[in-house]
Amino acid sequence: MALATYLGTLQRRPLSTKAASAALIFCIGDATAQRITSDSAVVTAGGDAPPWFDGRRALSFASFAAVVYAPTQHFWFGWMERHVAVGWSAAPMRQAAARVALHSAVYAPFSIVALFAWMGLASKRYTNLGECLSEVAAPSRLGPVWLAGGAFWIPTMLGVYRFVPLHGRVVVTSACNVLWGSYLSLKAAGQAARHREVARCPSTQAPRPTQDASWLADA
Repeated sequence: MALATYLGTLQRRPLSTKAASAALIFCIGDATAQRITSDSAVVTAGGDAPPWFDGRRALSFASFAAVVYAPTQHFWFGWMERHVAVGWSAAPMRQAAARVALHSAVYAPFSIVALFAWMGLASKRYTNLGECLSEVAAPSRLGPVWLAGGAFWIPTMLGVYRFVPLHGRVVVTSACNVLWGSYLSLKAAGQAARHREVARCPSTQAPRPTQDASWLADA
């Protein structure tokens, strides 16, 4: 009954339902990631556990999902369905592969830069949008995340484009972001631990900054 009600609401109010669903899923995913990284930080630091949940960071993730991620994916998936590889419906896997290739080349870099910029501005790491974009869109910053994301998202999106109906794709990809967000948070936790080690031992050579999630360490 609950699923039928949700699907009915998704059909009647697709954009607002996808935005609310993505916000909730992103918030849950970030809370999970924060819990994992909090446990890791306690073990690494060997001290008392700090408050593990940062509500501001979770709210930033949720607002990004509702304001940027869900609306852009809603229109992106619709455009892809109408215009990309439409004549290949008799070869669904080939059609899905063509859409994934375009998704990886166009939407993936946009979503990475948008997320980095949103979180960087929310955490006040950057003072203006121009400064923020000049850093987060730099090839040295974007490239490693795009490559790492390809290993996760290319097979995931093949499944999404091949098997998930159009109206359910934003929700499914939002759910997959629980895993991807956890990866980014874990990378950020590792970076924070290295910085703490350098702070304790100033003679230790400073590590190269992690390129893919440094904004999370400052959030």
